Amino acid sequence: MKWTLLAFLGCLIIYLFLINLLCPIIGEDYVLTAIHPHEEITSINDFFSKMFSRVIRQARSWNARIGELTSIIFSCFPKIVFDVFNTIVTIGIVHLMYRYAYKKDIDNHDNRYIISTINKETCVDEEVEGGGNKGIAHQLIFYIISIVLIILFLPKLGEILFWRTGSTNYWWSAGLLLLAGLPLREYIGSTRLNNLEDSHTKIFLFAILNFAAGFTNENSVCVFIFLYFITIVYDIIKYKREHLWVIINFIYMSLGWLILLTCKSTKHRIEYYNSVFNVHGTFFQNIIDRIPNVIGTYFSTNYIYIILLLLTVTIFITTVLINFRHELTIKLLREIYRRVDVFVFYIVSLIAAVALVGSPYIEERSYILCNIFSIICICYYSDLAAQNMRLMTNNLRKLKIICLPFLIILFLGFCYKCLYIFNIYYEYHIFVESRNLRMENAHENGYRTEWSVYDFKNNRELNTREGYISPKHNVIENYYGVKLK
Repeated sequence: MKWTLLAFLGCLIIYLFLINLLCPIIGEDYVLTAIHPHEEITSINDFFSKMFSRVIRQARSWNARIGELTSIIFSCFPKIVFDVFNTIVTIGIVHLMYRYAYKKDIDNHDNRYIISTINKETCVDEEVEGGGNKGIAHQLIFYIISIVLIILFLPKLGEILFWRTGSTNYWWSAGLLLLAGLPLREYIGSTRLNNLEDSHTKIFLFAILNFAAGFTNENSVCVFIFLYFITIVYDIIKYKREHLWVIINFIYMSLGWLILLTCKSTKHRIEYYNSVFNVHGTFFQNIIDRIPNVIGTYFSTNYIYIILLLLTVTIFITTVLINFRHELTIKLLREIYRRVDVFVFYIVSLIAAVALVGSPYIEERSYILCNIFSIICICYYSDLAAQNMRLMTNNLRKLKIICLPFLIILFLGFCYKCLYIFNIYYEYHIFVESRNLRMENAHENGYRTEWSVYDFKNNRELNTREGYISPKHNVIENYYGVKLK
């Protein structure tokens, strides 16, 4: 079982890496390039001088988000470097999602054991039969289901997962937020883990991470700032004390976020988009007017995740009610309470969606934190429901027979979707390689050429951003060192 799951996960990782390899630089990647292909680098000093001057110029003039600045840094290296890192970061984020669901890996066995105390005899058999490999298999299943849900249903998949600037600006930034907030996640809930209190080194490192996380995004950071604030207030009221690391992380993340919101480049960008979208009226009037659009956009782009989330939570609650049907009071409420913190994190993540009322336009990618916590909830409550169903049937074979047809259909549909995505990126890759070759020949021979536009209707799987970059002749000419007709 374990090796089968490991092989399947390996195939998924290779697939993600292949799509990264096929995805060319897109749209803003041309703009956020510090060293163009035709430029010669004479020294290490010249290399870093071009890199950091472009980073500083971007932060001062247009966007100080850490994601776009990271995209500039990776533009200085061969693209395969980003492809490798992007694949690693994806697996790292999936692991963080697992930690947000189950906290420390060792707690996974404790959680499963407590669920099984309804039938102690079954529980003992599980622990003896499963051992350590059972925990590894459980973790691999979570990884696989998470990646499958991402590939099948994540809105704006191509813009978030494969496009360099889109990935660093949204996917990587969400990962940095999750990493910075991991000690807080382990501290919040029915089981409170305090892993930083006795380590000055960890406190210092997470303070830096939280400060950097403040620069990730204007709307997502406030989710964790809210969680820090509520945790501080709760500890003061209930325990009459507060942990130093919670206060430090709260201050540093808030400081980074405030700098991002108030810096010159952010003000310039707000003024630009207010002008483009012809925004008038007071700030509060604009917020009220935007509320229906924010709510409607969230539900219209994320309805599949919402349906799956509600379905899995409903099934989990139903199985708990059945298992505790003879004692529907304190034990039932205690069991629900022990499992509710994951769902609460999803509810709090909706603050990131609500915060978009302050923006003159809505990027569907801005819901990425809500998407991540949706997937965490779906995987977590599906696992709990499956464990409860196993206790109800007391026969794992029956449960497998019931789920087998559904799993086969899902697997075939997933394979078809993967092939479809691969074909889209392969065709675009061939087109861009041909166009790049034509540009390279024009540069070497000194003649004018045309920038051919890829005829493709942008969709969830791929947004070529050709409509954004094709009118910017000066950017294309500077990047390739050519003159366009």
